Amino acid sequence: MPVVVHGKHGELLPLLTAEDFTLTDNTHPQTIQSFAPDTSLPLTVGLLFETGPGQSSALHEKVHASKQFLNSLLSAHASGSAPRVFVVQFNRDVDLLEDPSASASKAQQALSQVGVAQFHGDSNADSTANKGRHAKASGAALYDAIYLATHNVLNTTAGRKVIVVLSDGIDQGSKTTLNGAVEAAQRAGVAVYAIYFKGGRPPVEFRPSNRTNGNRGGYSGNYPGGYPGTYPGGYPGGGTDNPMPAPSGERRVDGRKMLEDICNRTGGEMFDSRRQGLPRIFARVMQQLNEADMLQYTRTQTATEPGFHHIRLKPKQKDVTIQMTEGYWLGDE
Repeated sequence: MPVVVHGKHGELLPLLTAEDFTLTDNTHPQTIQSFAPDTSLPLTVGLLFETGPGQSSALHEKVHASKQFLNSLLSAHASGSAPRVFVVQFNRDVDLLEDPSASASKAQQALSQVGVAQFHGDSNADSTANKGRHAKASGAALYDAIYLATHNVLNTTAGRKVIVVLSDGIDQGSKTTLNGAVEAAQRAGVAVYAIYFKGGRPPVEFRPSNRTNGNRGGYSGNYPGGYPGTYPGGYPGGGTDNPMPAPSGERRVDGRKMLEDICNRTGGEMFDSRRQGLPRIFARVMQQLNEADMLQYTRTQTATEPGFHHIRLKPKQKDVTIQMTEGYWLGDE
């Protein structure tokens, strides 16, 4: 699994080895077999764009910066296996605009369709023809978009997998819950990165889970904490109500904190577009894609129980923080 190591001031720390860390899996000590970059792994990157009215003013900027990021990504890997890219847009509809492809022209064409309403051929968004590529919600379906990208697109994909979400972080009407979206990403081994764009909806209180794993912004081992982990009845399954929004007098959501929570739990990082320009943010993402270390170990017999496995990678040095997924799932959904 990928690990990004940060120094005291947020800089990336290269050249660390397995001897610089201790590792536990569900509190069981483990022996690290390898801790080093691995550029031979295939890479798949998904770009997820929120396209609702509150995000329309920034849409051109998002697409333009994403095209530059895509060009840099493909040129950086020109001598090796080209990364594959796919594009999703979401508001009330969630649309997979392009399947994972190493074709720069296909990816660029998909980016040119961001913000354009898609015709689905059937008023029923959950019809057989649309399943896996499209979903419909009552508002900005952030969690459904993450679920589609991770479970439907990336679940059986080999190699390193990353999605970058460009959104205000506020979900409305998804069938998938917050924990369901995070679980789908963890099961698929996907790191979620996010770029926060303040939208027109007012932010309000969100309290992240009180789990803490010692990793950067991480959480501990008693997850899943209330999400059943199954998706009966089709995309993405289960009920039709989103548990996060609420009726009048509701507890409302701070989208920035929501995105930060998702990223911390899956091994990515959240960036605020108000504090850094998009070129700088995408350069930071690119640096992490190029310089992340890969952690490898073989579970001991004491750490083979099914369910969620909480990982804790603890640095021996001071002023070092770890960015990685809070854990993984063993066994079926």
